[in-house]
Amino acid sequence: MKKQELNRSRVVRNILVLANMVLILVAIAFVLYYATDVRREREEMERETFSSTVETMKQISVRYLDTERQSAENWAAYIEDQKMTLDEALAYLRASNTQEDRRAHIVDMDTYEAYSSAGGSVSCYQTFSVSENSAMQRTIQNMQRMFDRDDGHTVVLGKYKIYESQITAISVGCRVRLKTEDGGFKPYLLLRIIPVESMKKVWIFPMEYSSAEIGMITKGGDYVIQSNSMRQENFIELIRSYNYQDDYNGADVLLKELAENPNGLLEYKNSKGEDCYWYYSQLDSATGLDILGCIPKAALYKGNNDNWSVVIVTSGILLLLALLDGAYILSINRRLREVAKVAEQASMAKTQFLSSMSHDIRTPLNAVLGMTDLAKKRVNDSAYVQECLDKISVSGGYICSPSSTIFWNCPRSRAAKRPSIRRRLHSVISWQNWKILPVRRQMAEVCILKFHGATVRHLTSWVISSASIRSISTC
Repeated sequence: MKKQELNRSRVVRNILVLANMVLILVAIAFVLYYATDVRREREEMERETFSSTVETMKQISVRYLDTERQSAENWAAYIEDQKMTLDEALAYLRASNTQEDRRAHIVDMDTYEAYSSAGGSVSCYQTFSVSENSAMQRTIQNMQRMFDRDDGHTVVLGKYKIYESQITAISVGCRVRLKTEDGGFKPYLLLRIIPVESMKKVWIFPMEYSSAEIGMITKGGDYVIQSNSMRQENFIELIRSYNYQDDYNGADVLLKELAENPNGLLEYKNSKGEDCYWYYSQLDSATGLDILGCIPKAALYKGNNDNWSVVIVTSGILLLLALLDGAYILSINRRLREVAKVAEQASMAKTQFLSSMSHDIRTPLNAVLGMTDLAKKRVNDSAYVQECLDKISVSGGYICSPSSTIFWNCPRSRAAKRPSIRRRLHSVISWQNWKILPVRRQMAEVCILKFHGATVRHLTSWVISSASIRSISTC
């Protein structure tokens, strides 16, 4: 029975410990879920904010290029209105240009001979026209589109290097009619040259995006304006080199996405091997150009680690509380086990005491019964019967004596363990000079040494009321 109770107590304790652990784990899981959800929302917000910033850069770029194109159209309108020749047009462009870093080129689209407002001829366009390089061929194609277009849309030519001035530039322009020597008019292509560095100055990111970069590409992935991390021949080759080393054709998916979608957010590594977000957005359906922004993920999410600090601190506090509560509960259980052990020992001692006392109770009962039988046999001998009755009375008094209750309460006394009590009892017994049978003395000593509840006064009164002991000793 006791073993079953012990097992039941152990099971209950284990269940409580397990329940506490489950509750703690549920709390930690909730904190983790909440922190992850908040982090995901913040990341989504950061991505949207970055995309919006790139869109803002796109609008700035579109307005800037439109302004440059309108300047070229205004020049062309004035030149045609004044019926200027090539030399007169160059002189006018030279005089009306108020920006030192700006140039104007007039290109003969039949021969690709070009002349600069800064003076002298420009040979790069002729070089492009005879080159088999795909980028140069696309430049010539865009020049032709710009020359043929007359719908007010901006066509951007870029980027390319002007050998004579060693300037890397993009350009916008329009068709202009110049007066020839024979009095007729011939169409030329008027280009307004914009240095790439001047274009980059237009793009200013907020301080929180200090690691962000921006550039401009065509729908085919060719660079118009490159940022520092935009390496390789074009954007497609950049992504292929650092993301599809084992799958050369994997980058074709990107090429298809650029061609079909006006904007989108991409996740690829840059030339430094950093995981980045790349956001592209189409400038205008007619231009065939996309603004392209790039930012490392680590820079975009650099403030999101605070959530994990909260998780770590909260989890640590919960675990610490669990350990403290567990230690406190274990200490309580240990003390309860000690109390239960003491109570069990006391119960066992009382049982042993009662078992020992039962013999001393049976002895006077036997004396009563024996004296009764002897008195019956000698009824006529009044003196003998009287003696038997006296002994019966003494034995009965011993059994019924109130002092015997001391031994029933003996297990509740701590004072009986003290050696001084034992010595006083022996002195009382010696002083009274009673003959106590060895088994009685041994029993009394056992009671004194093992049980609680009897005081010296009680034990002394029990010894002094010795008629019972004397009667037992005579039996």
